[in-house]
Amino acid sequence: MQEQVDGKEEALPNPYKAAAASALAFLCGSVVPLVAAVAISQHRTRIVIIMVVTTIALVLFGGLGALLGGSPIRLSAMRVLTGGWISMSVTFGLIKAFDGDHKAHKS
Repeated sequence: MQEQVDGKEEALPNPYKAAAASALAFLCGSVVPLVAAVAISQHRTRIVIIMVVTTIALVLFGGLGALLGGSPIRLSAMRVLTGGWISMSVTFGLIKAFDGDHKAHKS
């Protein structure tokens, strides 16, 4: 696909490649907390470890994405971290609200 910009033709990004890159990024990012969750058996410790490991991964992936994209690294890393924390909080809250077995996890 081509688009005219100032008399010059500019190639537009391929939506299929963008979707595939996004899916691959989410897959790679999801492995980090899953490995931490599998490695720890105690419930409260597992939650803390997942939060710490995921925080580190969010900052690293946000910084790497900024570096590759030519954006300010610190600002981008903080934006990704904040969005990740908000998503984790909402997801945790929704799961807790619908968890009928939450008393079994008290330890």
